[in-house]
Amino acid sequence: MSKLHSATLIAATLALVAPAYAQVRVITGDTEHAHGPGGQLLDDAELRAKNERIERARQIEKQRRQEEADAESQRSKAGYDRAISNLNEQVERSRPKRGSKTAE
Repeated sequence: MSKLHSATLIAATLALVAPAYAQVRVITGDTEHAHGPGGQLLDDAELRAKNERIERARQIEKQRRQEEADAESQRSKAGYDRAISNLNEQVERSRPKRGSKTAE
């Protein structure tokens, strides 16, 4: 009976103490964080370095995509400007010249 009593006492003690030492790993996309009691951040140096590398790579990719979008926007604007210029030239060519017999 004393073994059962001891096992119960140990289990109850662990059940009460375990939440104080609990760790939770939160994984969001590529990043990972370890949280302890009260939501305290418990990331070690290796995990912080890994997350920083991932964040830097994410920022570089975001910047690359933005630069590509900007370049495409510039190409589109240049094409639009050329089309308007060509249209204006066509309109000017189709107008009768001043002093010509068709203008009178």
